[in-house]
Amino acid sequence: MNPCAAVLRRAAMAMFPVLTALATSTAASGADREQFSLVLVPNTRSDVAAYNVAPQSAAHANHTELSVQGPEQSSCNFGEERRSAATARADVRQESVTESSATVTVDVEAAANGGHLVRCGTCILGSCVGRLPEDTTGTATAEASFTATIKFDDDARSIFYDVRVVRAPRNQSGATFEYTLKDSTGRTLAAAHDMVDAEAVHITSGPGATYTLSVVARAHGSHTGGTGADQHGWSETVGIDVRRSPIVARIQAEDNLLRSSQGKVRIVGGIETTGYDEVGAILQDGSMSCTGTLVGPSTVITAAHCIYTRSPDQLTFVLGANAYDPNAPAYKVDSMEYPHDDPEFKYDDKLHTDDVALLHLRSAVPDAVKPATFHAGTPMLATFTRALDFVGFGYTVLDGSKVALGVKRQVAMTIRTLKDRSFIYGESGKNTCNGDSGGPTFLTDNNVRLLMGTTSTGDGACLDYGENVRLEAYQQWLTGRIK
Repeated sequence: MNPCAAVLRRAAMAMFPVLTALATSTAASGADREQFSLVLVPNTRSDVAAYNVAPQSAAHANHTELSVQGPEQSSCNFGEERRSAATARADVRQESVTESSATVTVDVEAAANGGHLVRCGTCILGSCVGRLPEDTTGTATAEASFTATIKFDDDARSIFYDVRVVRAPRNQSGATFEYTLKDSTGRTLAAAHDMVDAEAVHITSGPGATYTLSVVARAHGSHTGGTGADQHGWSETVGIDVRRSPIVARIQAEDNLLRSSQGKVRIVGGIETTGYDEVGAILQDGSMSCTGTLVGPSTVITAAHCIYTRSPDQLTFVLGANAYDPNAPAYKVDSMEYPHDDPEFKYDDKLHTDDVALLHLRSAVPDAVKPATFHAGTPMLATFTRALDFVGFGYTVLDGSKVALGVKRQVAMTIRTLKDRSFIYGESGKNTCNGDSGGPTFLTDNNVRLLMGTTSTGDGACLDYGENVRLEAYQQWLTGRIK
């Protein structure tokens, strides 16, 4: 019997709740499709060698296992001998894979023992004359690895994403484990020590952008001599999750982008306001992301791109003038919807068409906060020339410092171009920008404030123009959905 066999045991499999949550999280709608594919490629390799035996190797996607023993035999039937041996096993198991997450277990074990024999100068009457003892060597190496490639579509737009890696090691015995995240140029964005406890590593999408996460577990055993052995193993479950970042929080982390946008990640040219009680901030995982407007006791209107691929439990609607005021009323989101199965309206995540969505809160907002009243076509926008009021949350940069994150601001601008379902605006020194997404545009007629649009998109630097959804065009979709 191979003496190494007794020391090789497969680690018991047990899924960890946090990893299960990563792999099974759901977004707002089954119609959501991300702008990337997540492709896993597993690989295993085992190598063994023993005395006077040709080294053996095996490679396979998911499993390899090899054992070998040496033919040690002493001269003159001396009897003082032990056969060298080596055993290696490597496994990669895909526990679960979704469009944007995966859970994979890597498992390696390697064990080796050396051998011993005695050579004799000669044998006389069965006795060894000129005794020459010799120790022999056994070696084993097992490697289990996989690559997770995040490949963005050729027409993907620029979006910020977080890559999270959750590790759950179960058996660590002298083996090694490492992983790295690299971009398409080969630049290392993070390594194992940067990606613990599910902390996010930031990446940016774009046409054809590619990122590769490489995970490798390796065990090696080598031993020489007639006693003892060398054995090592590693078993670990790795959870990978790729999801969109909170819009404002991600930009805040990118100083170079702030500079390219001249620090105007906010209502550009606006002023702080404590009014517009029905307008609140939308936080994603506790970080500032978008703006929304209360349109029913428990319904908030915002932009579809603010919720696309997110899940309701990630989002919170916060009323008040400051999203980070600990005393501000905060409401968890129960469900959400955007146009995706309507014959006339369908949100396109790459083109931002029909960029409107509703959040349904778990509890109603008190009656003291009055929901906004929709503009229903009167006065006619085609002849409306007065300034509109744009409201949103965000932050700015003053003297290189990030300040005023999540503060409500307002700016007045006029319509530049009117389209069937949207309108374009923007004036010198005035605009909306990231963080204002989903925020309201109001017109005032006969001292009545009417909600006529929500912020959707614009030029990347927030210096030229913005384009908002024209809500009167969506009355058919909105009817019956507001609670």
